[in-house]
Amino acid sequence: MLIVLMGLLLASTSLSAQQVSQIFYVPVDETHYRELALAVNTPDAGDTTAPNPDTVRTVISLSAFVDATRVIYDHWEDGYEADLLNPAQGTTLDFILNAGDFDVRQSDVFVSPRDSAIILFDARDRIITTEQIAVTRAGWRLQEATLLAGATAVFPTFDWGTTFEVAMGEDVANHDMFQYTSVSITTGDRGAVV
Repeated sequence: MLIVLMGLLLASTSLSAQQVSQIFYVPVDETHYRELALAVNTPDAGDTTAPNPDTVRTVISLSAFVDATRVIYDHWEDGYEADLLNPAQGTTLDFILNAGDFDVRQSDVFVSPRDSAIILFDARDRIITTEQIAVTRAGWRLQEATLLAGATAVFPTFDWGTTFEVAMGEDVANHDMFQYTSVSITTGDRGAVV
């Protein structure tokens, strides 16, 4: 009995001693992936076998560098957790990754309109970790599959910038080099200038 009680005490002490190392927000709203696809590939209205043009597949991948990295995956749809390291909502995932482990989450998101009552792995979700991890995010409209997809590295909030410059504008001589160009900027409470 004393050994079990001591083990519980040590476990709760180490849990409360954990510190938040990184906070991420999954970027690039699914509507942006849909807009990209529609800008360069108009669906054939007569094709009844094609997937719904308003559904975007989202893939979020996490990779750990250190053993015993605690990951808390917090969905936006039901509001963010108030206490970062003590999640109370049943939809929040709380798990451990060891060095070299990876975790991949995927959802098919219907974006027109997006029903926030449905909990999915998608843009705006928050990821909290106790050690450094790498996060990537990919997405594509189901109609084109990965023939027309996008992906990005996801940066923790402490690496977010406050000033952004787009290297190419409409007044550049080769402005027709690309059929479609867009920018997705994520800003925090430090403000940003675009």
